[in-house]
Amino acid sequence: MTTRQEKYARNLAAGMTQREAYRDAYPASAKWKDESVDCKASLLAKNVKVWQRSEALRKEAEKAVTLTREKKLALIEADVEKAVAHGDRYGMIALLKLHNEMTGDNAPQRQEITLDVLSSIVAKHRDVLEDMQ
Repeated sequence: MTTRQEKYARNLAAGMTQREAYRDAYPASAKWKDESVDCKASLLAKNVKVWQRSEALRKEAEKAVTLTREKKLALIEADVEKAVAHGDRYGMIALLKLHNEMTGDNAPQRQEITLDVLSSIVAKHRDVLEDMQ
């Protein structure tokens, strides 16, 4: 693989469009029409070596992001323990809220309500409902 192909693969893995990646890797293409660049970029993206390299770089980046997220969660968990040890309830609550946001624990959950459950709720609070009328 050439150095320009490597740069193109890195650009794709970094999130550039094929056109942007090609123009960056091949500076002479700056004067070309967009259609010409798109054609060349598409052909290069289909090159097996370039495609495999780009995918490998993407997977490395995803792994790094995952590790970073895991490290952040570990830091938050350690800080929660410190807050508990120091009796810092507000700090603990804020850290737990952040932890829940990162893990999705505070996401809304759908709950099914059957006719039996609804009937029992109405029966339990019939007096409140009657007062509202």
